[in-house]
Amino acid sequence: MSSLLLQLRRIRNSIVWEWIKRKSPTDIAHYALKLAAANETSNAWKLLDKGIILYPRNTELIAAMRVIPNHYDAGFYEQYETGCLRSAREMLQILAAVYPFRSVVDVGAGVGTWLRAAAEHGAEDLVGIEGNWVKDNGNRFGGADYVYADLNAPLSIDRRFDLAISVEVAEHLNPDRSQGLVEGICRCSDVVIFGAAMPRQHGSAHINGRPHSFWIDLFEKQGFVCLDPFRPKVWYNSSVYPWYAQNTFLFVAETTRSRFASLPPATLVNVYHPLLVNRLVQDDVKAGVFDPAST
Repeated sequence: MSSLLLQLRRIRNSIVWEWIKRKSPTDIAHYALKLAAANETSNAWKLLDKGIILYPRNTELIAAMRVIPNHYDAGFYEQYETGCLRSAREMLQILAAVYPFRSVVDVGAGVGTWLRAAAEHGAEDLVGIEGNWVKDNGNRFGGADYVYADLNAPLSIDRRFDLAISVEVAEHLNPDRSQGLVEGICRCSDVVIFGAAMPRQHGSAHINGRPHSFWIDLFEKQGFVCLDPFRPKVWYNSSVYPWYAQNTFLFVAETTRSRFASLPPATLVNVYHPLLVNRLVQDDVKAGVFDPAST
């Protein structure tokens, strides 16, 4: 067995931070592609996912991710479906108490978990926007209409909804897609539930982790105000996944702000949930860095 294959075997058996920290993004991408070529797709993704946490938004790692087969299969969604549904129910209940919604679009709907929760809260007109991969997924919520689209391309929705949702989606899209995504979501509704992974946040294919302030700025440019009705109420709620508790805000058009007068504005942002803090986050905070990819 060649020296390279021996190294790959060691990586496959024990993907550890200490190994990754000694490697450049070029090295990490190289080894991941070698693993994928050897039909070690799962381990290739593990390596890239850790690499992108260490080197946020690195172009070489993103390029490697784009050529390895998608790992969002039925098993992936089954792993999180129950917790996601429970989280969505808790958070949508907070909004429904002050703003009833009947029509809802979910941009990056996955298998429709948040749409299912919206239906439980009275929504009747439900649309999910997601890639073609979800067509044959047996977990897909049957109570919603699906529009199949590449979210890295401009959205082509020509109607308005009472509520638009896009949670834990934007971090999976190309970094240069950020502004266009927000523009498209804002064309769908004057009321938006939005949240996306922060830099260093563990997860799968988090190629576009950003501070909260980055997204807030993009929404403000579209004339939207950032409100914070969810985090104060669910921060320590064990029924809500910590990434939803950490990242989810309500954005409303300035023209409708008076309707949500009872909801607090977002005043404390770029804050990590205790369960999502890792050593890299701690080092960033000590250095006063909110966006490590910009330094």
